[in-house]
Amino acid sequence: MAILTRPFSLLTLALLATSAPAGTLYDPALVTLPTAQGWSALGVGNPPSQTFVGGRLRTDTLTDPAVTQFVNYLSPPAPVPLDTVAGFTLSFGLQLDSEAHQSVNRAGYSVLVQGLDQSKAIELSFWANEVWAMNYVVGGVDSGFVHGSGFGLPTTASFRQYALTVQNNAYSLRADGAPILSGPMIDYPVLGLSTAVYGTSNTLFLGDNSSRGQAITDLGLVSIVAVPEPAAAWMLAAGLGILALRRRR
Repeated sequence: MAILTRPFSLLTLALLATSAPAGTLYDPALVTLPTAQGWSALGVGNPPSQTFVGGRLRTDTLTDPAVTQFVNYLSPPAPVPLDTVAGFTLSFGLQLDSEAHQSVNRAGYSVLVQGLDQSKAIELSFWANEVWAMNYVVGGVDSGFVHGSGFGLPTTASFRQYALTVQNNAYSLRADGAPILSGPMIDYPVLGLSTAVYGTSNTLFLGDNSSRGQAITDLGLVSIVAVPEPAAAWMLAAGLGILALRRRR
């Protein structure tokens, strides 16, 4: 095709293939709290200490172990709906400075995704030495919310970039580019005070959601992007392949 011999056309092709909707959900570099960037804060107990350190948001629920929740309802004009079939990738930078928990089924910091289909969700829990998925077992201990699959990871050792990809009602989690967890989405029940979190579809939650888990955390940029359509990914691969051939001539 003659059009593919022109550099501008190659660039256009690559841009079209990578133009999946994307958006920043929270940017601590703006030195404003999540509530100033469209998040709704729900709290039980005393508000946590929140400061900005090195361009990141430091939240402390360890010194005063309150239950503190930050919830973002991803309704229009949110950049990407949480369609657990079509797919999306949630990216966030995070480091735990310290963490404590009084139950093997609770953690000081959690990331929860509730899909457009409220029955398709996944909650990731962070300890100082492990990242694990919250499972639900009917009639189980701790109201059925129990420790699921986990991966040993020193979350306090360094600031890490996490990428949670959800597609075809399954999730996969990467830490600094390496895969660490994967599995099916889970249907969490709505119990008591959890209504605003587990009972709301198209919802993203980051924070401390347990009175039996506390942490000091540094949160970086939080963003989301839709998983590219297969045709778009093919066009990108084709464009890059043609560009590589031109460079070898």
